[in-house]
Amino acid sequence: MSEPRDARLSGEFEAYRALTLDAVVPAGPDAVRRTVRLRRRRRVATVAVVVAVAVAAPVAAWAALGRQPAPAPATSPEPTTSPAPTGLPSTGASASPSAPAGRIERAELLAATVDLPAWPAGADCRTRGVRLVERAGAGGDVVLSNAAYAYGDVDGDGVPEPVAVLRCLRGPGPYPEQVVAFDRDPAGTPVALGRVFRSDPRRPEWLVAFDARPDGAVRVEVSDRAGTDDTEPDASHRQTRVYRWTDGRFAQTGGPTAFPVEPSPLASTSPSGPTPVSPLFAVTTTPVVYGPPDADGWRRGTTTVTFTNLGPTRLTDVRLTLPDSAEDTHEHTLLEGCPTATHRGSFFYCYPDPLDPGERAVVGLHFMRRTTGPDHQIPVSVERGGEDSAVPGTTTRASITVRFE
Repeated sequence: MSEPRDARLSGEFEAYRALTLDAVVPAGPDAVRRTVRLRRRRRVATVAVVVAVAVAAPVAAWAALGRQPAPAPATSPEPTTSPAPTGLPSTGASASPSAPAGRIERAELLAATVDLPAWPAGADCRTRGVRLVERAGAGGDVVLSNAAYAYGDVDGDGVPEPVAVLRCLRGPGPYPEQVVAFDRDPAGTPVALGRVFRSDPRRPEWLVAFDARPDGAVRVEVSDRAGTDDTEPDASHRQTRVYRWTDGRFAQTGGPTAFPVEPSPLASTSPSGPTPVSPLFAVTTTPVVYGPPDADGWRRGTTTVTFTNLGPTRLTDVRLTLPDSAEDTHEHTLLEGCPTATHRGSFFYCYPDPLDPGERAVVGLHFMRRTTGPDHQIPVSVERGGEDSAVPGTTTRASITVRFE
């Protein structure tokens, strides 16, 4: 019974074998080579996957740390130059960090140590290695004003420079002030570019306000009287002056250069001509009495010069003048009552504090002399005046008597 079924199955197998025989490739050298190539491609693909994982891992870690995105890997390797060993000069060019550039911010200026332009004579304010402060501290501090602070491209380099009022806290007010512009040196450090203006009690000229203009000019408003609470609003004169950075310094390019000289407030005229002017000051002196020579051969003596403001207004520009004699020599270290003093030519000038109407001031002068001699007089005068000249009609003259024991 099984033979017909076996015969049928055998026939089916024969038909299937005849149908598929052409598609079967016998094992041989070509088959072996194909197998080897396939295995190599699988190994290369595996290595590529491993390399991709190795590269992706540090990139992912770099991004996870919040750093800048890593650059895309180069498509083809480029030759690189190994850095020179530590301690040996490199043969290639080395990059150096660029100097700070751009506008100097206020915090950077306060953190710097700067050299400043000179203050008025006798101000006793530091100019070398100064650290600016924002608010008053110890005596002698230099305050960087917060209100009087502006920016302007004063030197035309395309970067605005800070321009500010500096105030030296030295002695009784009014304090010495300067308008100073700052810039960067070649290393990028903030430095003082130059002084635009400074208040000077000897001229007298006092700073009222300033502003830095977009075209690089700095406008300064100046008064001939120091601002005080009891100053009449119309008692002072004001001028606007313009300054520009020219040839390495600030020079005035607009506005008046000085205040006009006023006649004495006590002067009067009549049809017959001017009448004598009443003195603006009452001046008295004590004699200088030279004693015997000391161990160094010097004779020494002192005098006091007392003067009173007889005028109706407060005087901020008083000066005392006497000759700078080669024989009767001043001991300037012992000078009393003169916060500011100077020499010019053959004269000595003392600038006391301002005087209110009826107020009296006393100046102590110390002299020394090597030789004896006859009694004589030393002329002295008290007047209103600045560094250059006295105000006409305000001078009161007196004499200091000199005697020898």
